[in-house]
Amino acid sequence: MTRFSKWRRRVGAATLIACLHAGAAGANVPEATRILDARDHAELAAGISEGGVVRVALIGDRIARVVRAPGGWSVEHDADAGDIYLRPPAENAAPEGPVALFVGSERGYTYRLTLEPAVGGPAQILIRNAAADAVADFARRERGGGRIAALAPLIRAAANGVPPAGYAIGPPVDCCGAEGVSVLEVWRGPRFEAWVLLVGGDGPGDALSLAEGLGPDIAAAWIADAAGEPSAEGRAMSRLAVAVRETRAE
Repeated sequence: MTRFSKWRRRVGAATLIACLHAGAAGANVPEATRILDARDHAELAAGISEGGVVRVALIGDRIARVVRAPGGWSVEHDADAGDIYLRPPAENAAPEGPVALFVGSERGYTYRLTLEPAVGGPAQILIRNAAADAVADFARRERGGGRIAALAPLIRAAANGVPPAGYAIGPPVDCCGAEGVSVLEVWRGPRFEAWVLLVGGDGPGDALSLAEGLGPDIAAAWIADAAGEPSAEGRAMSRLAVAVRETRAE
């Protein structure tokens, strides 16, 4: 674990909160679909159709692995599409309670699902992670979709304070000209450089504004959600952020 753990503890606690949204689906989402808004390590619960195959997929990401206890509903992982399909047990099988499983995404996020079979439940479960979408958007905007697989795990590692192999952590440097933003530490690797940042209440409010404020060479950016109440003076709380720039092209 690197320094500045108090900021990372705050982020870590926030990532355990799941925001479930049964919500108003867009015109391109079937009625028999439920969308769950989630963060990394979220514990999600939803009803599913008890009488047929159920598809579980990630919006803007792909399921890379799935772990489920044996017995009951069977799980089929379509590795090419990045989806999983749940099939109910045979008609003569003993009744079973909720289907519990863990899924890990291609971009490094993990979710725990508890799915309760019910009459009239949805046949599709879609999981939407705003942080994964933000990383994907910046990667496409600056470097193309092929960078996503490299950028997302690096941002996640920097936010959690766990350096990946090949990265050396250095002291703060004067590499940030954005208002309200200070550098906590710099991670230097063979291809990318990650800046671990502290964004004050007067700094950028979202990842897009942060990236634009840091300059055109930023390949991806992430900023933690606001946590807790404003300070006694009425100012917004400071937040952890990560920005990545490419130091060596492929």
